[in-house]
Amino acid sequence: MNNNFYKGRKLFIFLIFAASILSILIQSISYQYTNKDFYVDKSNARQVKKYPILTSRGMILDRNNYPLAITIPEDSIVATNPRVLLENSKAFLDALDILGLDRNDINEKLRKNINKRFLYIKRHIRAEVSEKIKKLKIEGLYFKKENKRYYTEGEVIFPLIGQTNIDDIGISGLEESYNELLSGKNGEKRVLIDNDKNIVKNLELIKSPIPGKDLKLTIDHRLQYLAYKELKKQIENVNASSGSVVIIDSENGEILSIANYPTFNPNYDKRSREKINKARNRAVIDLIEPASTIKPFLAVAALSSEKVSLYDKFDTSGGKYQFTPDLLVRDESDYGILTMSGIIKNSSSVGSVKIIEKIDNKDYYNILKYVGFGERINLNFPGVSKGKLQHYKEWKKVRSGTLSYGYGVSVTPLQLVSAYNVIANHGKKITPKLILRNYSNNNDDIPKNYKDSFSKVKKMMRRVVTEGTAKKANFTGYSIAGKTGTAKKIKTSGKGYSSDKYTSIFVGMTPANNTKLIISVVIDNPRVGGFFGGTIAAPVFRNIARESLRILNINADIKESLSLNNYLLKKQEVPHVF
Repeated sequence: MNNNFYKGRKLFIFLIFAASILSILIQSISYQYTNKDFYVDKSNARQVKKYPILTSRGMILDRNNYPLAITIPEDSIVATNPRVLLENSKAFLDALDILGLDRNDINEKLRKNINKRFLYIKRHIRAEVSEKIKKLKIEGLYFKKENKRYYTEGEVIFPLIGQTNIDDIGISGLEESYNELLSGKNGEKRVLIDNDKNIVKNLELIKSPIPGKDLKLTIDHRLQYLAYKELKKQIENVNASSGSVVIIDSENGEILSIANYPTFNPNYDKRSREKINKARNRAVIDLIEPASTIKPFLAVAALSSEKVSLYDKFDTSGGKYQFTPDLLVRDESDYGILTMSGIIKNSSSVGSVKIIEKIDNKDYYNILKYVGFGERINLNFPGVSKGKLQHYKEWKKVRSGTLSYGYGVSVTPLQLVSAYNVIANHGKKITPKLILRNYSNNNDDIPKNYKDSFSKVKKMMRRVVTEGTAKKANFTGYSIAGKTGTAKKIKTSGKGYSSDKYTSIFVGMTPANNTKLIISVVIDNPRVGGFFGGTIAAPVFRNIARESLRILNINADIKESLSLNNYLLKKQEVPHVF
């Protein structure tokens, strides 16, 4: 009996075990074949993925920590299941209307990419728009956080700062040249996500993000806006093609403003190659012939050579001079007998070629090289031009003549400002700076004959403003020194000069007695109201300089009052290539 009992018990246990195995097999087959789609969907709905942790691109700041470029996180809308979106047409079409997208275009895009699990619908949408669409709770849409660059000053500073592309990578201006510094590195984490790529749970930190570093400029955003506003106003008033303004701190070479027009607003304007080209940073890229703004350097060369003195007299009678059989040089008026100071004040080109006859070409070339002509200024900015200065051994007599009044050589507006800063500092060279940081001291070793010559010429340049071609640059309370220039433009063919297209230039320093600011104004191709540097560019300098001195709280250095006649241009400067 006991044996039969144990045998029955074993059989019962065996049957239970066999039934369990059979049940598991049946359920497995059911899982694999009968309910396959259900369980695949369940599996897909919970996946472990590596997920990027976005870092923030560094800010670009002005010298006073005012943000010029910042990064803002925004939603981008991604289709994770095009098939579901096409089936859920009502809510999805409503979303397309909110986004301002064409229904047919997007539906066609979805049909062509029906099996894709990641397809952008629209990138970088405003927060309020994103919230409206989220409320629709559309299956198959994913809201991906992405960084967008925003520029607080827009078009005012675009040619300098440049911009990033849609992926937050610098593609122009300082954004491009300092992209590695600004970018930082994204982090990474392991997460559990659902079928619409939404994070269900953070599982593990794999790599911490490294934020981009901030870039602090020497720019003062107050002066930047002022320079841009005055430049734009004058270009529109005289119907000019373009222009630039550069302001530097004379004491340390720090660039306080680089303004250009026309320009471009990267926050709103649609990018095109034509727009970007027009909005280039002309102050450091475009080359100009300096025309009469070069004459102070000729005077420095003459004095430092000791072949010409302050008291030498030059006969400019008749207002013209046949320098070579091929070069007739003319002045606007018959200025008669002039000293060097008179040549600078009246901008006499006849006097200039008579000075160049008395000195060696090498003397003049050495001064131009000393102040930076033909030398690229290292700003770490894309496309900075070197300028053009032919070696003196290659100068023919015609070339030395035209060089004496600023033709046959080319510079950027920034190079011209930098050169004038050598005059302001009595021969001391100070490198222009754009990034605010501690710099080593500039070389104070100035040849004695250079120092004396630069100082004497600086005094001559006061007369240009008080008595000469730049009266419209003058204003009460501050001493000003400077020089006008009016350059005929080279024909588009590259041969010869245009008879009706000019570049109007003024470079000035203030206060002249203890200089703080150097400002250049370049207006290209004015069509209304004249074209002389003293008429077109000098008033822009006056408006910018006067307000800049107030903003920077720089005290007045003279108490003399200027009569209305100080603002009237009695004698105008003319271009000197005929």
